[in-house]
Order: sequence, then structure tokens, then C-alpha cells
Amino acid sequence: MFKIVGILIKDRVRRMKKTIECHKILMFFAVVGLISCIYTTSLQDILFLKKYLIYVTWISMLYLGLKIMNPTQEAIIDYQLIELKLITRRQFKLLIGMKLYGVGTIIAIINYCILKEKTIYIFCILNCAVNIYVFFRSSYRVHLLDLVMIIYVCASIYLDKIVLAAIILGVMTIVFVKLKIIRYEALLPIYRVIYRLNLRYSGQIFTDTGNDEIATDVERLFGGEKKKSTTWCQNFYESAYKFYWMKEISRIAYDKEGYVMRIMTALLLCISIFYLPEWYGMFAILGNILVAYDFCLTMYREDIKLYPFGFIDQYNFKTILITKLPVYSLASIIIMIPMIFVLKKYSWCILVLAVLTPLLGVVKSFFFLSLPGQRKVEFNKNLLRK
Repeated sequence: MFKIVGILIKDRVRRMKKTIECHKILMFFAVVGLISCIYTTSLQDILFLKKYLIYVTWISMLYLGLKIMNPTQEAIIDYQLIELKLITRRQFKLLIGMKLYGVGTIIAIINYCILKEKTIYIFCILNCAVNIYVFFRSSYRVHLLDLVMIIYVCASIYLDKIVLAAIILGVMTIVFVKLKIIRYEALLPIYRVIYRLNLRYSGQIFTDTGNDEIATDVERLFGGEKKKSTTWCQNFYESAYKFYWMKEISRIAYDKEGYVMRIMTALLLCISIFYLPEWYGMFAILGNILVAYDFCLTMYREDIKLYPFGFIDQYNFKTILITKLPVYSLASIIIMIPMIFVLKKYSWCILVLAVLTPLLGVVKSFFFLSLPGQRKVEFNKNLLRK
């Protein structure tokens, strides 16, 4: 136990020392400002903040949602402790556990001493649960559960039910305690990248070799394990439209992490309507449409690259429209479903917007390329660039 605490203290002191050495002026003004706030703030000023606690629920949803959407994790340790086997599995779990539960426990203690608000307790409990979930997600990469987790977190905060928060924390804690096998090969690249980026932030300059190692670890994290599914090619080759529809569906399945992240972004944008003035509704609708539009353009990008070279010469604009619009309209409907909270009785507009959004993307991406002579011009331009 004391060994683990010593490791935490030494690691934190070492990082703080490097940060202070590289940002002396910034640290000086930060300390002066903190002392000034402590000296001038009274207990009555803190209690006055209770009237703004309604915004705590909204900010908590955004914070926890962004933490779930983050591809890495906050609870990290020096990767050399694992590579050099300086700690055992039990010590590793204890070390990570202190980081997973530490901040939430401290905030809960401060809340008990000053505000004693139920909403803050719910946030602290859910923060610990989300930390554990992100730790498991980094090891096992079940990204489709991100959406389920964020919906559960938002429901627990919105309903103000401490029981729901306690249930998910209890389940996560039991799984974490019972964990027997730790996938170090999945965690080490994350620890290496974040540890080195923290060193860079603190002022350390890397050589070309160090930058290459970071690039290699990033590729191992986000690019090495993805494989395209091509079963649609074998099963639907004889049916023209089914072949192209299944091709687009397979693309969405291949980029499911990006798709789920856009759904969660749309959900967070629309949930904010419960805590902000009515005029925010227009911004939520516009943001949701932009999220769906960005997804459609991302999916069209590969065909845009191939189209000028004649690889899909059999396409005309009508064929592109028929093969892409139905699939991406359904995908846009799923992204736009959270707009029900904003539109309410006008929710039928989601169907219209879900058709117009991918339609606009198809027109922008392919209409002018499909004009006679345009493909040849683009092809010659690309040859000139080479």
C-alpha cells in the first residue's frame, strides 16, 4: 500500500516540477490568483452558488459525455512500471483504482463539508463509474456500448436518481475487483502516447526517433486492428442495387466508432435544451443537421476520389442517388432522433431533414462531377499534379 502511494506521489511531484520549470510565469499568476480567490471568497459566496445548481446537471452531462467519447483515458501511469515489471497485477489494480476513484471521492468530501447537494453526489458517483468504464473500454474496445453508457449517465443525472448512479458504480466496481486478466498489450500503447504527450506539454523536446515512436503507437491504437468487411460483395453481387446498398452499409459498419460518436454528439446537443433558454433550440437543430451532414460527406469522400479517374464510370447521377440516398437517409434518421426533445410535436420534420441532408451531400459531391466532360478534365488535372 505504502509503495503504491509513494509511486503516485513521486510521479505527480515529478510532473508538477517539470511543468513549473517550463511555465514559471504562468504558474506564478495561477498561484497568486488562487490565493486571492481564497482570501476574498466567503462561505456565504459559496452558498450563493446553490441557485445555479441547475446548470451543474447540464455541465455534468457534457463533461461525462465527452469523457466517454474520448478515445483515450485519463487514468494513466508510467508505462515503464509495466514494461520493466516493477509492480504486480494487484499493485497495478490498486494504483489504477486510486486514480479512478480519487477525484470523485475528493469532490464528494468537499460537497459534504460545504454544499451537501444530492446532484453533486450523483456526479461524483457517475464520474467514478465512467472512469472504470473507460478503463475497460481501452482494454476491450467495445465502442458500441459507449452510446448505451452515455444514455444511462444522462438519464441518471436528468432524473436525479442516486440509486441509478449507485447501481452502475456497484456493477463496475465488482467487475473491476474481480478482474483477473489485464490486457497490457492494449493498455501500453495508450500509456506510452499520453505519457509522452504530457512530457511534451511540460516542455520536453523530442527527437525524430521519439516522434516516430509516438506515431507508431498511435497507428497501433487506431489503425492496426481495423479490417474491412467484404461479405456484401459475395452475397449480393448479382443484384445491382442490393450490392451497392450493402456496400454503403458495410462502410458505415466499418466506421461504426465515428458513427456512434456522432450519435452521442447529437444527443448531447439536444439534451442541453432542458437547461438553456428556448432560443438555444435553433442552435441544437442546426448542430444536429451539421453532424449528420458531416457524416454523409465523410462517407462520400472515397467515391469522390475515385470518380474523376473513371473507376466508377458506370455511375450516373441518378444511379448514385438511388444507391446512396436510402442508406444515408436511414443513418441520418438515427443521428437526428434526439431532435425529438427540441421539435416535440413537429418531430415529423426529422424525416424530411433526414432525406434532405444526405441529398444535399450527394448533389454537392457528385452532381458536377457527373456532367459531360467533367471527369476527363479532373483526370487530366490530377495527372498534371503528379
